[in-house]
Amino acid sequence: MTPPPSAAAAAPLARGGVAALPQPARTPERDPRPDLRVVHRRRRRWQVGTVAGIVLFASLFAVAGFQTLIVSQQKRLDDLTDRIAVEADLARELDDQLAELESPQRITEAARDRLGMVSPPGVVYIQPRPDDDARAAEVPGR
Repeated sequence: MTPPPSAAAAAPLARGGVAALPQPARTPERDPRPDLRVVHRRRRRWQVGTVAGIVLFASLFAVAGFQTLIVSQQKRLDDLTDRIAVEADLARELDDQLAELESPQRITEAARDRLGMVSPPGVVYIQPRPDDDARAAEVPGR
């Protein structure tokens, strides 16, 4: 049996506190048990590493996807730029042809050669008479 606690040890218990009981001295001959202590395991380390790896993989996958999108859009822009250059060259050629077709020399040659027109020997100006307006308003056959 264990002896009753001493008065010094019972005083804190009466006040609602915790009393420290005297510990017997440990000696290797007397207590063959090893000295034990609580070891806290760190489980979060692998969880943090796993989450970080997943986030890294997802971000790299997203970057690769965006790079693919950028490359495809750049290809589309390059194709449009080439097409614009071809159409600009065609527009320049058509503008040159239009300027050539609108030139007075070409029109004069086409009128003379294809239509058989001749240039007049001189320029004659028609002078209107004062009663031309009244005669223009008349209806023929009345």
